[in-house]
Amino acid sequence: TELDGQAGYGRLEAMRPLLPFVEQFAALQAEADGADGGAAEVHKYYSGIHKQLTQVLEAAQLEPFDSAPGDAYDWRRHREVERRPSEEVAKNCVLEQTARGYTMGGELLREAEVVVSSGSAAAAAAALPP
Repeated sequence: TELDGQAGYGRLEAMRPLLPFVEQFAALQAEADGADGGAAEVHKYYSGIHKQLTQVLEAAQLEPFDSAPGDAYDWRRHREVERRPSEEVAKNCVLEQTARGYTMGGELLREAEVVVSSGSAAAAAAALPP
């Protein structure tokens, strides 16, 4: 129904501003692996909070997705942040990912930010008129 659709949209809009926090928290947790002494104690404390946050996000069906080099660029799931020539990656394919994408309950929450290949620089130069 229309009300269900509006409720789903509201959930997506409520979660969207939390994504930078979620990503920063995950990055801090990744740094915790090499911590020692007092820093290890702080990270141990925050790891409990991170675990609870992860459980809440899983219950909300928040799922990250990644785009690998060579994946076809899909405007529905990707946001192009740059276009660069590449000899290794075909034109209009992902060259690198700069930020993960997220879905929530099967709906796109945020596109993955990607650098897209413009194809071979040599081929583009050869195609130019003399």
